[in-house]
This record gives sequence, C-alpha cells and structure tokens, in this order.
Amino acid sequence: MQAEWRALDNMQVEWRAFDFYRVGPVGRNTISPSFKVLPSRPVKRPSAKPCVGSKLLPVAAERREDISNLIHKFGFEMPRCSACFRAERPHCVVSEGKQRCDFCVSKKYFNCDFGGVSSQSFARVSREKDRIDEQKEQAEADLQDALARLQRLRCQEKHLREKAAEMVRRGCG
Repeated sequence: MQAEWRALDNMQVEWRAFDFYRVGPVGRNTISPSFKVLPSRPVKRPSAKPCVGSKLLPVAAERREDISNLIHKFGFEMPRCSACFRAERPHCVVSEGKQRCDFCVSKKYFNCDFGGVSSQSFARVSREKDRIDEQKEQAEADLQDALARLQRLRCQEKHLREKAAEMVRRGCG
C-alpha cells in the first residue's frame, strides 16, 4: 500500500512539474476547499529530447546506454567493426550472443560487422567489381566504335573537300 502511495505521490510531483492539472480559471472549489484551481495557461508537454545540459534521457536512450555499458563491462574485444573503424576507436567490445558491439548499440547502428568482414561481403564486393569491369569494357568498346565512326566521317569530309576544290579549279580555269 505504501509503495502504491509513493508511486502516486511521484506521479503527482511529475504532474506538477509539467503543469498538467492547471486548466481552469482562478476561483474557489466548492467540492474540496483545499484544492485551488490555478490560472489557466498553456500545458507544457515534456519534449522527447532532453534540454541542453540536462542529464535526463528518454527511457529508450537510457536503456540503450545501459545495454551498451553492460556489453562494455562484460564483453570481450574483437577486431573493429566498420563503425568503430570510422570513429577511430581502438577496439570493439562484444558480448556473447549479441549481434552488435557496445558502440553500435549506443549509436543505434544496426549493421555491425565486428570480427572482420564476412565472406558474403567479400563476394558482394567481388560481384560489384566484376559488374563495373564489364560496364567499363562495354563503354570502351562503344567509345572505340564511336571513334572509328568519327574517323570515317572525317575521312569522307576530307575527300568531299578535295572533290569540291577540284570542281572549283576545273570550273574557274
């Protein structure tokens, strides 16, 4: 019973902190004389982000930080994941049975590749390189065809100029 009263008391304190009960005009309450209705003013809603300098964090962020701290405390070092490598962290700490390191948990990163790069990642990169090489070869072949066509057109233009110059020489002479 006392725990419930404390919880209710904490809620009342929290409500007072955010002014949820200030809704009516100034006046007297005839039902309960000890309760005064305060002047009405806009209700302040707690924001999802903490104020600058505030140490209050949303529940999800607190939970994430707690999990990250537990992983860091009870985990073991592995080769750095991509996120730790980009952040220039000296090591990556992983807990048994977890798919993400402490840093990735704290930063809400979902693709943690601790322990090095997987063979699937190597295969994907290899396939991508092969695809790019094929496209590059096709572009070079197309370029060769276009250069050959351009060379033929220049040659035809040269012969046409020579023929026109000879016609002018014959007609003028």
